[in-house]
Amino acid sequence: MDNPASNWRQNRVQFLRGENASEYIATWATGQEQARPHDVRRYAEDGYSKNSLIYSCVKEKATSFASLRPILERPDGTVVRDHRVARLLMDPNPYQDGQEFAELAKTQFEVAGNCYIEKRRQTADRDRREQFAQFPVQELHLIRPDYVSIQPGATRMLDMFVVTIEGQVRRRIPRADMIHIAEPNLVNDFYGLPKIALLTREGDIDLSMSDFELSFFRNAGVPMGLLKVKGNKSTEEREEIKSSFRKAYNGVRHWFDLLVLNADAAEYQQLGLPQSQMESETTRFHIESRICSVFGVPGVIVGARFALQGAQQPIEEAEHQFWSETMVPDAMRFGRAFTKFLLPEFATSADRDAVMGYDFTVVRALQEDRSRKMREVVRMILTGGFTVNQALQSMGLPAQTNGDFYVRNGSHVIVDADGTITPMMQPDGEAAPNPDNPLEGSARMDEAAAVREAERLTIFRRPE
Repeated sequence: MDNPASNWRQNRVQFLRGENASEYIATWATGQEQARPHDVRRYAEDGYSKNSLIYSCVKEKATSFASLRPILERPDGTVVRDHRVARLLMDPNPYQDGQEFAELAKTQFEVAGNCYIEKRRQTADRDRREQFAQFPVQELHLIRPDYVSIQPGATRMLDMFVVTIEGQVRRRIPRADMIHIAEPNLVNDFYGLPKIALLTREGDIDLSMSDFELSFFRNAGVPMGLLKVKGNKSTEEREEIKSSFRKAYNGVRHWFDLLVLNADAAEYQQLGLPQSQMESETTRFHIESRICSVFGVPGVIVGARFALQGAQQPIEEAEHQFWSETMVPDAMRFGRAFTKFLLPEFATSADRDAVMGYDFTVVRALQEDRSRKMREVVRMILTGGFTVNQALQSMGLPAQTNGDFYVRNGSHVIVDADGTITPMMQPDGEAAPNPDNPLEGSARMDEAAAVREAERLTIFRRPE
């Protein structure tokens, strides 16, 4: 039997080559749901729910993201914290607050590679309907990724998100009412790539090694073995000997009991390798480092063993790396999605070209970086070679209103090689007053005053 999804993909490849355009459009418009390329439920159950390191990485990213407050930033640099979109994200629906909503959304995105947010334009809650009466979208709801399949439309904007629960179609949500945030996937046009899909080998090995450790300790550290006895034994006798041996030497209580056998009648031979040889520390460290690398979380933050051995990365450095290289780009991804698919519903003329983002001033690791930048800004300003705005912009910080002036000490003068003393003037050589410069009065010293001041200083005193 032909697979509609496979036929669609094949026709799409031919269409991109300039072939079979009609067949591609026909298969696109058939309304066939696109099969998910990954088993999201298995990733959630085996990868996220059973692997402690994967869970820790996802939890760290989700809770960190949920700690950020959504804001709107206009092109002139104005930050609006109480914008209607920000208020909706802080109170998305009657049964979730903004932090819980953001944490779950980020968790779904990290585990499934997809996050589906339904826009409901009218709430069924009477109190909420009064509170959000002027809101074009009154509720935001997360749809579980394993419930959602995508039915292509004649165009991308006509796609339909089909919600299927226990084999029954419960909802059909048009793209206009859905915010779909997906991890980039080079081989699928509809579904994002789950990070756990990249860790199937590492995750399975990690689980297997953990299962081995569990079995090892459940068996009281007794490795597999072979007990040889002389003479032919019936099945019942063999089972009785095996049961008696386990009863005598298995379990925590008999962990250090001494095994004594009749040398003429029985022999015990160990099978397999001991735990110290079965599990390589290098293998375990490699698995942990790959998991942390895929999620972009420094190992020291989640307590991974590989990061706690030897020379450890300073926690301050790890936190700065985590936020600057992982969390800021991740938050920007969600901000861009809300800018494109939610903000236009609310925007006014004052919000033209505005973007949704998050307030990072609450992040201590990033504030340390900002403090370092500000110290460099102050140094650049005090040297007199940069205006306030030039110094700020060189450090990647926003310019300030009326910040286009130089801060220069009025007693500074220019001493040429021949000893000529020239008072500090405006950079363009003009003596016109600069109303934005609070030190303008001292900067525009006349030449005589400058000479007198310079001669007063020993270092600039002219020879007698």
